[in-house]
Amino acid sequence: MICSVSNHEKKHFVITDQDALRKKVVTFEMPEGGPTENPEPTKFEEFIPEDTNGGILSSMSPVNGKSFVAQYSLNFNRLDPNSSGTLSTARKQEDDFFFATFSGFNNPGVIKQSRSKEKDVDSFEGHTWTTWRKTRVKGLLADEFNTKQVWYKSKDGVDVAMCIVWHKDTPLDGTAPAIQYGYGGFSYTMRPSFPVSFLTFVKAFKGVLAVPGIRGGAEKGEQWHLDGIRENRVKVYDDFIYATKYLVDNKYAAPGKVAINGGSNGGTLVAACINRAEEGTFGAAIADVGVMDLLKFPQFTIGAAWVSDYGDPRDPNDFDFIKAHSPLHNVPNFKEKALPPTILLTADRKLSHLLRDPCVSTADTTGNR
Repeated sequence: MICSVSNHEKKHFVITDQDALRKKVVTFEMPEGGPTENPEPTKFEEFIPEDTNGGILSSMSPVNGKSFVAQYSLNFNRLDPNSSGTLSTARKQEDDFFFATFSGFNNPGVIKQSRSKEKDVDSFEGHTWTTWRKTRVKGLLADEFNTKQVWYKSKDGVDVAMCIVWHKDTPLDGTAPAIQYGYGGFSYTMRPSFPVSFLTFVKAFKGVLAVPGIRGGAEKGEQWHLDGIRENRVKVYDDFIYATKYLVDNKYAAPGKVAINGGSNGGTLVAACINRAEEGTFGAAIADVGVMDLLKFPQFTIGAAWVSDYGDPRDPNDFDFIKAHSPLHNVPNFKEKALPPTILLTADRKLSHLLRDPCVSTADTTGNR
């Protein structure tokens, strides 16, 4: 993967994960003249090396003429030792200032400006921060909510980070309801935000919101993504199931009162987990626009682009491990296990071929059709 950042005259700056799973910045110079039949190999020089302390480079922006603002994520989006959050920046290369938006599970958004003491200097040392605007959401006060990052063991003993959010009136005695949201795929990082719908639930029902950074995403870098693809997809599902176990075992949530939710790849996650988990693990499940038939998905819309994570069912070497966890092909017999109350939501295209398939019908957890 390579991502262009900026250029100065002939020199270009790019972010890459080649030989750097947590990413680094390299430079190269564009050759003079037009295209040639036998171009010289591009020579890359390292500009910012991969962070040795585990930080994941997420962006780099030019500012103040000669400077850059590099943004790193460490330990599931830690902003400081006491909180997790998301930081985004807006800038122009010629300005001696830039704006940064800080947000998180108990912060709907604060915009601050950072200004350098001098124009066109090589360092932002001595810069100052000024608060420009704070976002407020009617009916949801930021200080009503508490947030905490925990680490739990997955089925294979791997440590997984999870953010837990609860209202100040939520009882942490093992009686609270919870919503657990996840994605776990395509190198997408679950970043802390201020989800109004979920926080409304947390406040109204004195509940809990949990967001685990499961494998398949990039919460720990590209290797975390690679650890959850193809044959390892089942590790993603186990990470999500064991997050629920942690919530119950540590009395954040009541047994049978954890509702799970996810969209797109997260919808696939939810459907696979209700098939895979022990009966009674989840209280309810909402799978939004999930890929439910993993043996046919390359045939429709942009499904062929998803074989990087799921594998290719058209390849005999991939078929068996895909079928073993494809949600549609692993719905348990109702006499063997009752599934939790489940809603499958779809748009007009992703699962429309299944809805038209005369071999597919719907059934509730008692077997009634």
